Amino acid sequence: YEIPLRLVGSEMCIETGRQGKLGYHVYYDDKHSGDFKDGSGKKWQSDIDSKSVGLKVNYDITADHKLSLSYDRTKSDFNGYDYIYHNNYRGDYKNDSITFKDDLTLSDKWSNSFTYRRSNTEGQYAQNNHTLFNADADYTYDFISDQVTYLTNRHNVVFGVDYAHGKDNAAKALVGTSGKPANFKMKNTSYYVQDDWKIIPHVTLSGGLRYDRPSNSGQTGATLESHTSKSYKLSWDITDKDILYAGRSDFFILPSMYQLTNRQYGNASLKPAYGRTSTIGYSKSFDDYNIFTFNWFETKTERGIGLTAAGYVNTKGMSRGWNAQFMTQLGEHWNANIGWGHLYQYEDEDTYSYGYSPKDLATFAVYYDYAKVKAGLDGYYFFRRVNPNYPNGWPADDYAIFNMSASYAPTKNINIYAKVNNLFDKMYSERTHVIYATGRPGDWYSMPGRSFVLGMQVTFNLNFSSLIFFILSCGAAMAALQQPQKTYKKQLGMRSAFGAVFTCNSLDHTITCLLYTSPSPRDVEES
Repeated sequence: YEIPLRLVGSEMCIETGRQGKLGYHVYYDDKHSGDFKDGSGKKWQSDIDSKSVGLKVNYDITADHKLSLSYDRTKSDFNGYDYIYHNNYRGDYKNDSITFKDDLTLSDKWSNSFTYRRSNTEGQYAQNNHTLFNADADYTYDFISDQVTYLTNRHNVVFGVDYAHGKDNAAKALVGTSGKPANFKMKNTSYYVQDDWKIIPHVTLSGGLRYDRPSNSGQTGATLESHTSKSYKLSWDITDKDILYAGRSDFFILPSMYQLTNRQYGNASLKPAYGRTSTIGYSKSFDDYNIFTFNWFETKTERGIGLTAAGYVNTKGMSRGWNAQFMTQLGEHWNANIGWGHLYQYEDEDTYSYGYSPKDLATFAVYYDYAKVKAGLDGYYFFRRVNPNYPNGWPADDYAIFNMSASYAPTKNINIYAKVNNLFDKMYSERTHVIYATGRPGDWYSMPGRSFVLGMQVTFNLNFSSLIFFILSCGAAMAALQQPQKTYKKQLGMRSAFGAVFTCNSLDHTITCLLYTSPSPRDVEES
């Protein structure tokens, strides 16, 4: 019997330490995943190689003044075969970011937090013989924020300013303009204030204002107007066990650099999205072990941003729905939760009406915990809103997904665990092409079928001298990240899975290393 799994190999190392006022955190993560089979047994050819590495340094000038500096880098190379367009695809993604943060406590009432972040994102995607999907990206972002907090027994006031600047490093003529190739730039300055005011002991009123002032340069197809957003919420603790709240908040969302500058789907004439969301909610604590929550919401999008076959456009729409959850403790060793969510969503010039969003979603989970044994069963039931014009647009309109897990700890230092995702090997999809003009029956991107994970975690004390070996290993890993990556196809064979986690502790340091191969419960969408 050939188990329809996807093989994933992963290696992760983490080191955290502190000496006096200086602390640090280093990590390195390497994952490689190959082909997988869906619930019908069809094999999907793909190969993904992802690496992440980072370093964070903290320094406490005093107990009330703390600084931190961090660097993070992520790189991913992927390739495979697109069974809808019958083309090989390939691509890569890379992101580098550096963040500086300064947190200062001025008194028991006043504090200030300053943040600066700079990041660069690069990526490309291409399909053989299909230039429609050939795309690349190269963006640089700068973000500066300063936030002041004032806290008393009755007020929690937050105010500050954010500044964001984005630049498209690839000189090109943008869709929606008649300009020559140029570097596109966009910036936004935001001023905000919010207060959580406890009017009386059981009633809290929250209100806020935010003013955004965006602009762009290089090639401009649309003027980015300024906008003022308002929010307010009233919470009432009716009793110690009953809470009722109602509120409304505006939203203002600038188009992304990708939406503005992408060669195929970008639209330099896009305007920001704006609208408002209203919500009413109630929570009930029957006792310490039984809790019920309910909330209703409605979002009106006066102007949104949607994707059509021709590219990104401004849209208009709305959504409304409700969600109910019940959580309970069943005796000393069992706990469970069930939930139900309902959604209606519409947006012109977009694809919600084709069944991308659920009409209803039921969720459940049951967990057992006794001594050295833990076990769980969780899942959901998806009800799709079917479009009568496309009755066969998906492999399943209503479907249930179940997952099961268990672990056993023979000693306090060892934990053996196992998990089965998509327990009944259900065939389902979250992306389809059937609904489009060139679509054919069966043209959808399937989700992985049944998958298994088996692993073991071991913790033990470690001599401080081993830190030298870890630093050298991370240095080699960071150097490897700078080199061009080669992707190799794996022969899956039996395609089982095994893993191990090692956590090492000295007086001031903790090192965690994870080595495992396992099937991934989900595929990565390369788009």
